[in-house]
Amino acid sequence: MTAALLLVVYALSVAVFAPPLLARHWPSDRAPRLTVTLLQILTCSFLVAAVAAGLALAFTLVEGLSELSPALDSCTDQIPVTDHGSVGTVLGHLGWISAVLLSARLLYCLAATFGTARRRRRAHSEMLRMLATRDDELGVLVLDHPAPACYCLPGDVVITTGALERLSAKQLEAVLLHERAHLSGRHHLIIALAAAIRRTIPHIRLLAYAERETRRLVELIADDAAVARTGAPTVAAALAVIGAAQGTDRAPGYDPVPETALAIDSSPT
Repeated sequence: MTAALLLVVYALSVAVFAPPLLARHWPSDRAPRLTVTLLQILTCSFLVAAVAAGLALAFTLVEGLSELSPALDSCTDQIPVTDHGSVGTVLGHLGWISAVLLSARLLYCLAATFGTARRRRRAHSEMLRMLATRDDELGVLVLDHPAPACYCLPGDVVITTGALERLSAKQLEAVLLHERAHLSGRHHLIIALAAAIRRTIPHIRLLAYAERETRRLVELIADDAAVARTGAPTVAAALAVIGAAQGTDRAPGYDPVPETALAIDSSPT
């Protein structure tokens, strides 16, 4: 019973207090990699604590389950709410039901999120095989489209002819470094994991905050990789070129960047 209470207190504390504390006092922009790791630990530990609390209630209060462990059974004999009372039995059953449902929900969200992303990327890759041409010198796929854009899918960097026309050689290097940092960091998987966890319990502030921050921070990580080689002014200029031209060259309702790709002009919401 004590273990269940401690797990519930931990889960509630992390869910309520972690987002404002991180937003106000944690230097996320100065340590984006560490912050992404911290967010993954917090969100995963929150879900583990929630599931474990339900299981702890079940093994403590449900008759038959507590008897599987002599230590647990002796503990339940010392507390007023035990597996022999109706209140304890109800709490115990609620515990294991909530643990099973939450675990099933998490597994479903993981499968649905990763599966949907994979299908969409596969469909877009098939389109690229028909419409894009490979530039062996740059090591990219070139898509004939007037809107300047550059994005990556697992295994490939895609750039439009509109971007090639507008970017200088140094700016192009910065853009490609940005996208290759996404690929080397496996940021598609990191974002998909954050999205799946948020989808599990969408109204929990911690999970929504973690997904939003993860999307923003992986862009900072990729920017840092480009800045280290080309300098901050070049990266800023490349962003300005792509961002400024999008408003005039992109047809309404059409975006050459697929939803599951990571693009240098991404604006996480």
